[in-house]
Amino acid sequence: MGWTPNTAGPPRSPARWARWSFPPAAGCRLPAAGCRLAPEHPCLAALDDCCAAVVWPAESVGELGADPVRIAVCGQSAGGGLATTVALPARDRGGPALVFQALGIPELADRLLTESMRTCVDTPVWHRRNVQRGSAFSPVDRTCRRMRRPRGRTDPAGLPPAHVTASQFDPLRDEALPYARRLAQANVSVELHLYPGTCHGATFVATAQVSRWLTADSIGAFRRVL
Repeated sequence: MGWTPNTAGPPRSPARWARWSFPPAAGCRLPAAGCRLAPEHPCLAALDDCCAAVVWPAESVGELGADPVRIAVCGQSAGGGLATTVALPARDRGGPALVFQALGIPELADRLLTESMRTCVDTPVWHRRNVQRGSAFSPVDRTCRRMRRPRGRTDPAGLPPAHVTASQFDPLRDEALPYARRLAQANVSVELHLYPGTCHGATFVATAQVSRWLTADSIGAFRRVL
């Protein structure tokens, strides 16, 4: 149901903050994009809001004290899907130019056809039944389906370098892996991390060793690119 609950802004618990700490810990400013969500708003409303959120830093460099030529997008789960999809119009419409996309356990498809989606029926935090419930709240029309399925869209050549994470026991796993492969095949610089033994949202347990590895890897990726 990642297209329905709004989690914009700093989360209140330290465990949830782990998901947001990557850019600030790497010395980056992090404007958080709030977006309209289902079921009150049609599918493309969230994408339109996130596209506007990407334009805003480029137009507000004085207010932010930021570098207008070093803009990146990042997101987790449904946010990872939005970040991916935002990068496509930014490329096709000539800006703002993005230098990086950080895609954490991204949700990149609206159909439950992958092997991980078929087998992850009782995994912790996120599983097939939750995805089905979310889909019921967020009906997808044909136009929206084209925008929300970047792993099956046109040539990804020219997209910014990507850092992609996936969890072993996550119904979204087999959406992230082929998308990272397609980026590599299009000569887009991509770094893919598949974390063994983890479920969707594993960084909720911020003190776990694998969560610390994931956090360190993500911070390192931001530092190398930005």
